[in-house]
Amino acid sequence: MMTSVLIASAWAADLPSVDKSIDTGVRSVRDAIVVLGVEDYHHLNDVPYALADASAAASWLFETWGPSKSRSRVEMDPSNREMQAAIDRAMARVRKDGTLWITFSGQGRVVDGVPRLLGVDTTLDDPMAGISLLDLQEAAARSRAKKVFILIDASFDESARSELAPTPPQVIDWGDDPNDKVVLWVGDERGGARGFEPSGHGLFTYLALGALQGWGDLDGDGLVHLNEAQLWVRQASRSLGRPQRANLSTEFPDWVVSGKRVRADGPRTEELVAWGKEDVVRRMELAERYAQDQAEDALLTLLAAIEAGRMETDSLERFVDQWSQHQVSVEWVPPISVVEEAKLLLADKENLLRQQDAKTPQVAKVEGPPTTSFFLSDNTCKDIVGMEPDALMGRFSPGRIACIETRMTKAPQTEQDKLSRLLIANAEASGDKAQWALLVERHLLDITQSDPDLCFLFALHLYKAGVEEGEQAIVWANRALENKQNWKGELYKARVNSLYRLRTEAAAELWQDAEQNLVADPSAKADALTTQWRGVTLDYAREWLDYTKAAGAPSDRALSLCVSAAGSMSACKAD
Repeated sequence: MMTSVLIASAWAADLPSVDKSIDTGVRSVRDAIVVLGVEDYHHLNDVPYALADASAAASWLFETWGPSKSRSRVEMDPSNREMQAAIDRAMARVRKDGTLWITFSGQGRVVDGVPRLLGVDTTLDDPMAGISLLDLQEAAARSRAKKVFILIDASFDESARSELAPTPPQVIDWGDDPNDKVVLWVGDERGGARGFEPSGHGLFTYLALGALQGWGDLDGDGLVHLNEAQLWVRQASRSLGRPQRANLSTEFPDWVVSGKRVRADGPRTEELVAWGKEDVVRRMELAERYAQDQAEDALLTLLAAIEAGRMETDSLERFVDQWSQHQVSVEWVPPISVVEEAKLLLADKENLLRQQDAKTPQVAKVEGPPTTSFFLSDNTCKDIVGMEPDALMGRFSPGRIACIETRMTKAPQTEQDKLSRLLIANAEASGDKAQWALLVERHLLDITQSDPDLCFLFALHLYKAGVEEGEQAIVWANRALENKQNWKGELYKARVNSLYRLRTEAAAELWQDAEQNLVADPSAKADALTTQWRGVTLDYAREWLDYTKAAGAPSDRALSLCVSAAGSMSACKAD
């Protein structure tokens, strides 16, 4: 191990630091930030350098963007509840047209394809602990922020940044922002994360913060745009021989994430390549030492078992066979020089195609009949059952839609119900969300409100539309609950829990909105509205909390909102 330490110390001094950012002088009073670093887990493996990551991220945010201290939270080794409280607070305090910044370094977990961020108190036997990253994005998208930036350096494969006990890549649902304002930047979309010991940081954090501080200025204009930063991180990780499959966000590619003009020269490609070669030597020595320790522990355990008479001496032969063939490996992708030549050829595609055309004999093309993969229906609407396939594929022609609308004006209610559902299904299948919402609202107001599924979907649509539709979201959630007996088994549990949560979250957002309006307009009317929505939030949170306990569902979020509205834990305890 001494050789490895000497190698690391010899070249770590040459690494540019990301721990202290340049003060840009920018002051973003509308922004809110949350920085979370979890390193010393109580029940899980510790995550090296996570606290250093959080400290460096906080430095970059404060020095680059200058957010208000009252709208900023930096949490070191927070619990799951403390993480949620910090995020809720930031979402409530970010101002209109401001930016919500969230960073997390620590452990993650994937449950049914959904990534979750884990607090310091997470246990092995509670799979639903932590914060769902999908829920976080949805909530952030509904906040007052104009933009949301989420930076995640977490290992979702239980490796805690170690490559000594590798796990296979995972298929993870990173979510989709319906409001087009959330930038999620994850170190590796396969769920892995690695430390970079010479830098004293996670590999992704070191490269990402370096890019944001100026290293990612690819065009040399003194500004770092989001797409430049993300591209630089990919290129730099490849040069190090440790390629990160960081996701590239399509939102705000031209966003200047450096705050203003900066000048921070990053490492050159040849320097990164050299560091990668030195780093792989150090990591191989660590892997060898790890294998030695494993073998020693296994031998001691085996000898104790033989002495106690629990195993035969021929077990030693199997031990020798196993460990004499043991292999160690580390991740390293050496830079291949001819790959750069191939990239240059790809960059000049026109010249490459001209060379191919000159060598390829021309063959006369035989024109075939035109083809299409999509056909609109005819304009008739007589056969309700026969129209279902076209509706489910979004193929209704304008003539058929007009025919159905005319027929509905003369049809009895049961027939109106069927025809209206065909139009709803067609709008959904064709991807016309606005038309779908109009058709569903008409169905519920003019035909029937007895279908809890339709009420549920409409309530969810309104909730996602933001706080302006919060009251209507609650109305239709309550309509769905009135007919909840139509659901059975697990579907009943899932739907009812979702509706209780939707009502509570919507009420809490209306309460937060009223509080912000009260600050701007301290009138009696505004104060009464704040009190009203706080009371509604408390009532809904208590109902949701009671249901989670009865159904055996996770109750952390319900309890958090209840305590927030009540002002004390005692008001939310079970009777």
